[in-house]
Amino acid sequence: MLVDDVDDRGSVIVVEIPDTKTHKPRTFTIINGSNTVHAIDVFQKYRTLGPENISYKRLFINYRNKKCTVQPVGVNTFSKFPQKFA
Repeated sequence: MLVDDVDDRGSVIVVEIPDTKTHKPRTFTIINGSNTVHAIDVFQKYRTLGPENISYKRLFINYRNKKCTVQPVGVNTFSKFPQKFA
């Protein structure tokens, strides 16, 4: 996913997924619900943590030692997240 695929409209985030397995673009929205964790606030904080000197437009970047690095997160690393969380 790219940074351009996410449109932050303040109280709503619109996410477009242009390339899917079925080759049909998808769009979904994220809103703050009644959960204790507000997704929009988490996303906005994530966007501010990124370094300024990134030459690519990937949305997900590496985060280590309480800092974001300029290294993007690849497909293999991203697929290992559920295993780490469990």
